[in-house]
Amino acid sequence: LFCVSLMRNLLDKRNNNDSTGDTAKSVNAMPSYVGGRMLTTQKKSSSNLEEGKAKFDSIASAGCLSALMSDCQMLLVKSCRPVGEKFSWDSARSIGLPFWLRSQKELVSIAEEIAQTIYKDTRNVMDCALYYIAMRNMKKLKAIAATDRSESGKKFFKFISDHDFSSDRGRNSAEKNAYSLLRKRKYASAASFFLLAEPPMIKSAVDVIRLQLQDTSLAFFVARLIENAMKSRAPTGDGLTIGGGFSLSSMGGGGGFAGSGGNTIDVGEETVVRFEEWKPELGLHARAVLKHKVANVADVCLESLKLLWLGRQNEAKLRLAHMPAMGE
Repeated sequence: LFCVSLMRNLLDKRNNNDSTGDTAKSVNAMPSYVGGRMLTTQKKSSSNLEEGKAKFDSIASAGCLSALMSDCQMLLVKSCRPVGEKFSWDSARSIGLPFWLRSQKELVSIAEEIAQTIYKDTRNVMDCALYYIAMRNMKKLKAIAATDRSESGKKFFKFISDHDFSSDRGRNSAEKNAYSLLRKRKYASAASFFLLAEPPMIKSAVDVIRLQLQDTSLAFFVARLIENAMKSRAPTGDGLTIGGGFSLSSMGGGGGFAGSGGNTIDVGEETVVRFEEWKPELGLHARAVLKHKVANVADVCLESLKLLWLGRQNEAKLRLAHMPAMGE
C-alpha cells in the first residue's frame, strides 16, 4: 500500500504539472533521490535520447524499495501502466521500474512495449534499436528496419543484414561505427552499435549511457536486458538435453513435472517468486552500475535497494537503520 500510494501521488503530481507547464514529453533518465524524498526537475523535454543529456522527473526511492520488496509486483506494473497505452521509457523511468521489477521475463516484455512505443512515435528504427539489440531480438529489429524508409533506416537495415557480428569484420565494423557516432554525440546510437558486436561490448555501451546520457536508470535497464539475453543463450550444461535445446532437468526431479512449491505466487500466466525467496542474479555490468555512488547524496533507501540487488540483505537492513554498510 505504501509504494502504491507513493506512485499514485507521483502520477497525480506529474499530471498536474503537465496541465500547467510544458506539455512536451521529457527525455527519459534515472530518478533523482535524496533521503527517500521525491525530487522533481522541470526541464525542456524531448522524446529523442540523441538530443542531449537526460532530464527527468523522479519517484521517491522509498517507493522503489517498497515495490522491490512487494509480492504484488504484477499488480503494481498493471496499476502503473498508462491507461490504454503501452509503457514508454518515460513512463517506465518515472516510476523507477528497472530498479524494483524483479521478474526478468516481465522486464523483457516491458522493453518490447517501450521499443514499440518509440517506433510508433518516431518511425525511426535508430530510436528503438537499443532496446531490441539489448534483448538480442535481431529478427524483430530487422523487420522494423525494413519498414523504415528514411535514408538512415535503409543504411542501418543494409548494415545489419550484410554483417556477421560474430566475425572479426562484423565486430570491427560495429565498433568503428560506434566510435564514429560518439564523435557525433549520438550516444544512444553509439551504445546500440557497441552492443551489436558479438560478444557485445557491454561495458562500453553501459558507460556511454551512464556517463554521456547521464542516465543510470537506462544503463541498469540495458545491462539487465543484455546480460540476461547472453545468459539465456549460453548452454547451461544441466542435465540431458534433447533436440531443440529441451532439457530434462526442466521437468524437475525424477523426470516428473515439478510443482511450484510454497515460495511462488501464481499471477495469471506468470509465476512470481516471493521476495523472501528471491535471489538476485545480476551480471557483472549491472552490478557495476549499482556500485557507482551518487555524489553528495545520502539516501538510505536507495543504498538499501542497491544492497538488496547485490545480494547483501543483512547489510541492507543495517543501512535502513542508518548504519554504514560493510566496507564504508
